[in-house]
Amino acid sequence: MTAMLGHALGCLGMRLDDFVRLTPEEFTAACRADHARQESFWHDDWERMRMHAWLIVSFFSKRKNFRPRDLLPFGWDSPRRPAEPKEESRRRFEARLMRRKMREKREG
Repeated sequence: MTAMLGHALGCLGMRLDDFVRLTPEEFTAACRADHARQESFWHDDWERMRMHAWLIVSFFSKRKNFRPRDLLPFGWDSPRRPAEPKEESRRRFEARLMRRKMREKREG
């Protein structure tokens, strides 16, 4: 409880009476929003660093289509596909298996 109070007062900038009135779900949502804000700041700093490095390196590069992402790719550059549900994955697998069996039946 003390760690949560310290995070709320120190990092989130809440007042004590605001913290006391929060439900656990509200506190979790506030922490997630603060984390997303911090992550955005970190991304901005890294993007700025990548652009600076690219400007220096591209001057000496012989490649014409040399982009900052080619120099230093980050995990957030390519959007991640959401994991598909197991039922959907199983359905797609069974459909492929059926198509393969039908093709083998026609050919053999």
